[in-house]
Amino acid sequence: MLTSNSAQGLPVNDRLCGVFSHFLTIMDHSVQLLGISNAIVDILAHIEDDFLDKIVAVPGSMTLIDRDRAREIYALMGPATEMSGGSVANTVAGFANLGGSSAYIGRVTADQLGGIF
Repeated sequence: MLTSNSAQGLPVNDRLCGVFSHFLTIMDHSVQLLGISNAIVDILAHIEDDFLDKIVAVPGSMTLIDRDRAREIYALMGPATEMSGGSVANTVAGFANLGGSSAYIGRVTADQLGGIF
C-alpha cells in the first residue's frame, strides 16, 4: 500500500497510484491544470415543463441515474444532443480554450456514451 504525499499520509489505492505514476512520468511540466473526475456525458434536450413531473425530476437539478432509468427517460424524451461534460472536464476544456495548458484523467465505458465522451 502506498501513501499520499499529504501531511496526513492517507493510504492510496495501489492501482490508482500506478495510473498516476504512469501519467506523471509522461506528463510535461508545462501542464498548468490537471483535472481528475468521472467522465460524464451531458444530454441536452428541449422538453415541456410537464416532462419533469412525468420523470419525477426537480427543475435545475442534476441526478445520477443507473442504466435502466436512463433507458426509461430516453424512451420518453425527444431528440437530444449528447456531449462530453461534467464540471471538471468542462473546467479543463475552458481553461485550455483560454490558452492554458491542461490535461484530464477520467474513465469511460466501452458503450455509446463512452464513445461520445
